[in-house]
Amino acid sequence: GSPISLNFEEAPIAEVVRTILGDLLRVNYVLYPPINGAVTLSTRAPVSPDQAVFLLEGALFANGMTLVRDARDSYHVGRPEALKGISVGVRRAVNGTPLPPGSGAIIVPLQYIDASEMAAILRPMLPPDSLIRVDTVRNLLILAGTRAQAEGWLELVSTFDVNLLKGMSVGVFPLKYASVQEIETALQLMSGSAAAVAGANVPAAAASRNAPANA
Repeated sequence: GSPISLNFEEAPIAEVVRTILGDLLRVNYVLYPPINGAVTLSTRAPVSPDQAVFLLEGALFANGMTLVRDARDSYHVGRPEALKGISVGVRRAVNGTPLPPGSGAIIVPLQYIDASEMAAILRPMLPPDSLIRVDTVRNLLILAGTRAQAEGWLELVSTFDVNLLKGMSVGVFPLKYASVQEIETALQLMSGSAAAVAGANVPAAAASRNAPANA
């Protein structure tokens, strides 16, 4: 749709919802009383309809209310407990594609990081009921929250779900005269990750292994 300008000053929430969803965007919506509170919402320049709904979601969240969209694209506004019976379509996170409006569950497929490990990273930053499922078989997470929350979580997921082997190469080197443990110790010493005393044991270990049994 066409860009929209918003200018509300301490307007009742019901009026803001009616103006944005009903008058400007012309979508079906349902209000679940009590709808209390006032909203100040203003844009410096016209915004896209999706951005207008995003701003509305944030204003509702600040007043303890939420917005969900059902499978038939009707919007429902009210307290979270009043909307528990609404059947909300599950959203899937796709790279480069914005999330649909509304709160609800979102499927987050993972490519490189294990689902359990990603869940451990996210848990300290998630509300208690936001992590619905950790699916280790399909390597995905199911989260629940507002669109603003979900986009923040997805940004964190993209930070950790990366290919750590990108740009690297792997070599296989058969060993003839040294053991794997000796080579590992020598490589650690060369990279500075092992103590010098560990490296000092390499030639001693090799000499002991190669010495005659009756020496």
